[in-house]
Amino acid sequence: MLNNSDRDKLSQSLETIINRYSTLDKSFEHIETLLLSTFDAQRIAIFQRRSQHRDLVSRFKSGSEIREIKVSINTQSIAGYVSMSQQGVIVNNPYNESALHEIHFKLRFEQKYDLHSNFKTRNILSVPIKHKGLLLGVIEILNTEKNGFDG
Repeated sequence: MLNNSDRDKLSQSLETIINRYSTLDKSFEHIETLLLSTFDAQRIAIFQRRSQHRDLVSRFKSGSEIREIKVSINTQSIAGYVSMSQQGVIVNNPYNESALHEIHFKLRFEQKYDLHSNFKTRNILSVPIKHKGLLLGVIEILNTEKNGFDG
């Protein structure tokens, strides 16, 4: 994983990118490039907290169409759990229910998103996005090319 110095540099780079743009949507491409190269990963997902609802929304492009994934802020999804607990998690096999239950006994992985996108999630690093103590959303980094994420 990253040493403390690299982690601080990454954090500063992310903060600079996020502060440069008015929304997470507008900063997505820049955040994606930085995180995919840093972690040698296949995908990232940014879930934004909607202040008027108790959920998170991730928007992504599928062909020419913009699609959304909505998840509740609860233990029924990894992003929802990270948002609720405001603590990052590493899941090196999201299909392993006992590994998920070690994090929280109700934690689940929504396999339907993999099925709909023909993508196989092998590992996830999921962390909250906070600014001045306020939760803005969650970033998930998917499928590092190494043998999973380590703590």
